[in-house]
Amino acid sequence: MTKVSYKDWNFEVDKTITQNTYKNIKRASAEESETLDGLNFAKQRDDIYPEEIKQLFEKLGIDYKKEAEVSHFAAVENGMHLYSGWFHFKGNFTGPDYLELMTEDDKKFNLIEITKNFSLGFRKESFLTSFEDRKNLVQVEFECLIPWVLEQEYEDEDEIFDM
Repeated sequence: MTKVSYKDWNFEVDKTITQNTYKNIKRASAEESETLDGLNFAKQRDDIYPEEIKQLFEKLGIDYKKEAEVSHFAAVENGMHLYSGWFHFKGNFTGPDYLELMTEDDKKFNLIEITKNFSLGFRKESFLTSFEDRKNLVQVEFECLIPWVLEQEYEDEDEIFDM
């Protein structure tokens, strides 16, 4: 197990298992969805993650081009689009868990702002993972604001949200 520290977290990671799992992923969630929302994310993926996060992912064995899930939540008032998603790595961590249970039916996400447009958090979770062994997985949740860069215009009947 490799030890990695970042901000308020300390990780133990099996980098070999993590890297091997990512090598076997053929297409990431954004491409797999075959939607304009997914393609918009994929087209600018290299610019979405801050350099310090790419470096952290490399230490954890995560291929940032192969997210487990990515979802478009809303167009926001300033012309940006709110996305969230996650990755996994084999290991463990100590430090803040991003999910705070307020009541049995109410929860709050406490992601840490890395930049104005990118936030991150960690949780012991294995939802929608590509790992065969779902034990000892850490879910790396992110949220980002990105522009619409596709030639096709964004179309949504829902209202634009004020952030």
